[in-house]
Amino acid sequence: MKRHVVFLVVCSVVLIWCSLAAAGEVKEGSGDWWYVPYPEPFDASKFETTLQFIHVEGNRFVDEDGNTRIFRGVNISDPDKLVKNGRWSKAHFQVVKDWGANLVRVPVHPVAWKGRGKVEYLKLLDQAVTWASELGLYLNIEWHGIGNLGTEVFQHPMHYTTRQETYNFWRDISFRYAGIPAVAFYELFNEPTTYNGQLGQISWAEWKVIVEQMIGIIFAHDTKVIPLVGGFDWAYELHNVGADPIDAEGIGYVSHPYPMKAQQPWEENWEKDFGYVADTYPLMAA
Repeated sequence: MKRHVVFLVVCSVVLIWCSLAAAGEVKEGSGDWWYVPYPEPFDASKFETTLQFIHVEGNRFVDEDGNTRIFRGVNISDPDKLVKNGRWSKAHFQVVKDWGANLVRVPVHPVAWKGRGKVEYLKLLDQAVTWASELGLYLNIEWHGIGNLGTEVFQHPMHYTTRQETYNFWRDISFRYAGIPAVAFYELFNEPTTYNGQLGQISWAEWKVIVEQMIGIIFAHDTKVIPLVGGFDWAYELHNVGADPIDAEGIGYVSHPYPMKAQQPWEENWEKDFGYVADTYPLMAA
């Protein structure tokens, strides 16, 4: 009986708190951890945009009118670094557009995400979303880790992260920017690598599980965005995709074709290492 009474009292307190919160009686900003709200969705009413949503059809990126879209992008520096260097502005994005690009790759380093803090970093990404939308540019927001997410050993301290932090990053990002046409792509992890065994081993099957967790979290919040998956060897090779692709629809793959990764003839070796993927799935080379 006492346990039932305690349970009822606890439930009553929770219900009273929820009622007060709904009525606006509970004030946020007190500094107490139980008042900290879940991040709010981005307010897209702040700007007008003519951008269409991009989706996947077969091996193509396609707009709402069914047109195949070819993306030519520019990778900028981490927004945190650009702020500190006095280069973070709409003019930075205007230059990208003037060069003829239609996609901006925005790398988010784990060290910067932690150092600036989620709330402050999201303010920078909000600006990127606003500027891109106003200029007619698409965004590829990218989690810039380099290393082995299976062992959680990385190439440099700037890339130190965990699977939990990575999953939470994509949870926060996909929740905030759901339904924003400019936010077309999420590159899940910059460069998976074992660094010739120095960072431990990971199999394709193990990597698939991690990737599919990220995709599942993203799609639970936003089904219009396109996750991009990189392979091993610093995201160069995609040997396993043909026989054992990622178990998810509406995604693309990405390769970083560094010249030293293959011997000449490059065309023949690139086709074998990653190019063949484009016969079946959308593929980006970065």
